[in-house]
Amino acid sequence: MSKELTLTERGRTLAALRLLGPIAAAARLRSPLARLHLECLCEPAERAREEAALSSLVPEHLERVDASWYSTPRPSASASATRYLARVAYGALVSMDVAPPAQGRQAVIDQLFEGPVERMLAALLMIGRRRVAVAFTGAPRSALAQLLARIGEPEASRLAAEVRTIPPGVSAEEVKGAQRALFRSGVTPHDDESGALFFQRVGAGWMAPLAAGPGERARRIAQRLPRSLGEVFLAERAQQLPEGERSALVRLCATIPLS
Repeated sequence: MSKELTLTERGRTLAALRLLGPIAAAARLRSPLARLHLECLCEPAERAREEAALSSLVPEHLERVDASWYSTPRPSASASATRYLARVAYGALVSMDVAPPAQGRQAVIDQLFEGPVERMLAALLMIGRRRVAVAFTGAPRSALAQLLARIGEPEASRLAAEVRTIPPGVSAEEVKGAQRALFRSGVTPHDDESGALFFQRVGAGWMAPLAAGPGERARRIAQRLPRSLGEVFLAERAQQLPEGERSALVRLCATIPLS
């Protein structure tokens, strides 16, 4: 079964097979991935597995979804009510299939995305702090002082130390990219944010384009995080990341301990 189609695309492919048969369905499907998926569904066993997966009320591996994304439905003696409540609770979630291991530099990123959530949150904190520090290398000292006062300790001291580590030769492209990202998402913490959550939000926005991919990949990654951060992934995944910024981000991720 194809792991690169969205749930909607998979449902449409199965429906086309049921209504039109394999030959007419293949002629109607424009996506090469959908046509490949259709070939798989022509096998009775594969079709049965797909029908069971798409009709399931609870997405696979729900335990991997952060609890902030759903509320467990109340039990009911009515089968129809149980089904309705489950649809309301879990209908917006996608299956949490584990992605196949990536190769090359993307493997470093995927190890963070697929590893323990605690490690990913720690990585977002570090990456976000770095992003803010880079953005403020070209800002007046008074602006940095105001941000430090808004963030509060202990994160204010950590950010000040991070700013001092930014090398003088950091590219103007990276600085401007960081500044644009901050203006887009908010230069200071939101009213309900701690300093740590502010950095994690910034880090999530920076890493979001690396989560973009076929099918539901970005949504699966987002669902592993607290919803406030996961929604940043979904909102920022389509942002264009210049090659210089992408390379800097991958190098930074490579310094994060994975054990």
